[in-house]
Amino acid sequence: MTSQRLRVVLDINVLVSGALSDHNFLRRKYGPGGSPELEWSEDAPDAALLLKRVGRCQLCVSQPLLDEWERVRRYEKFKGQLLGPESSGSRVDYVLEEAVVFTPIVVVDVCRDPNDNYLLALSEEACASFLITDDADLLALKRWSSAEILTPQEFFAANPHLR
Repeated sequence: MTSQRLRVVLDINVLVSGALSDHNFLRRKYGPGGSPELEWSEDAPDAALLLKRVGRCQLCVSQPLLDEWERVRRYEKFKGQLLGPESSGSRVDYVLEEAVVFTPIVVVDVCRDPNDNYLLALSEEACASFLITDDADLLALKRWSSAEILTPQEFFAANPHLR
């Protein structure tokens, strides 16, 4: 009997935070024969850890989420840190390539920030268990459809086996 992976939606703000802090939490260790290897630091921030652990869940995305990622990664304030094959953004690209794409048909209009409603529609369409975000407007809702709306820290507190 196989266990079904949790379906999760990650807000762009979590993906960006994870990508920008991801490279700071790899440390050099020495493997067999003294060869240097990179090892993941378990004291990494939860947003970065989500990128490392998301394979244990089923990441759910939609075209609007993918479009927002492409738009946000080009912001001047990131100065190219999220662009290119050697960039911090390449880890997010890999994670998104492994995601399941949904096309929400439901129209949602409940969030204080109307630009966040697409995440609620995606969560509903995907029957997601969690919507993980640092957005106060979404967090204020606490739940939408089947999805609990949590910060990365709250997600790991509720699912320590995924840490």
